[in-house]
Amino acid sequence: MREGVLDRTGRFIEDQPNLWLAKFLDYVPSRDAGNAVGYRIPYNCFLALLLSEVEFASRYQLAKELKLNYVSTYSAMRSLARRGVISEDRVSIGTTELATHLSYWFKRYLAIIVEQARITEDTSRIFKTVSAYIDGLEAIQRVNYEPGMPVGPAPMIIRTYSPYLGFWRHTIQTVEHWAKRGEQVKIDLAKKGAKIIWIAGLPYAQRPIA
Repeated sequence: MREGVLDRTGRFIEDQPNLWLAKFLDYVPSRDAGNAVGYRIPYNCFLALLLSEVEFASRYQLAKELKLNYVSTYSAMRSLARRGVISEDRVSIGTTELATHLSYWFKRYLAIIVEQARITEDTSRIFKTVSAYIDGLEAIQRVNYEPGMPVGPAPMIIRTYSPYLGFWRHTIQTVEHWAKRGEQVKIDLAKKGAKIIWIAGLPYAQRPIA
């Protein structure tokens, strides 16, 4: 089980590295809420609605932007709507008390992990919370590394999904680890069908391109 908001099965992790998660029920007093957004697809859908800078015209568009299976996305959205987390008639976060609590908790958690990365320069938890992976020359040298090869900061591309672009653009300007590298760090869209390999807690494109 790796650190992050979700484990490999898509369930919420509530262990020591995630102290804010241990307080989840203090802020979102409903076990049903954890069941609703504690799996990978509904989690990514809710996060997309929370972070996107534009509204989605349909659930199909949301699935397309997240590169998710439409049937699975539709099922996840129906489940979220049934619990009042999202609107029944619009592709947006609901106006219920539960939806408000969830939005508050997620925003606080995101702020905490970004601040942690700013202080410690450990960016791994951000990648595990808001889906993205590293591509470019930095990924090439990490994925193709052999003992004795020189390794250092190199131009990198953080690839993510369109609803998360705004979050990542803000984050690379906020976290000094990236901000001080300036033009060496760019944000772009994830490649369809890209496979990821985790190295030292960070996700890299398995077949990186410069």
